[in-house]
Amino acid sequence: MVKAYPKTWYPFIPMSEERPPKTCFRCNAVDTGKLSGHKPNCPVVREKEERARKMTTMVNRYRQKNKSATDRGYGRLNKPGDCKQCGEKVTSLLTHLGKCKGRPAPEAA
Repeated sequence: MVKAYPKTWYPFIPMSEERPPKTCFRCNAVDTGKLSGHKPNCPVVREKEERARKMTTMVNRYRQKNKSATDRGYGRLNKPGDCKQCGEKVTSLLTHLGKCKGRPAPEAA
């Protein structure tokens, strides 16, 4: 028979012992304090949010101006056309936007 402990029972942890450091599962950063301060500044999370924000701005840039109830904005992205960011002729804007580097810098004469 297993002895049941009351809900208020916690294992005794002396305060003199150091607690083990915590590890961020996304970027493997080790932090001795709480990870709640690391989460907003985690480089992996920031990079992921930046990529999503960049793609959203690109989709909005090429979105049709007259909206219908079912329009998701991808209608013009799967067709050939000119990239507004780099000026290159592309067969599908949606695949091009993921690797577009923008306009090249003007050459100094």
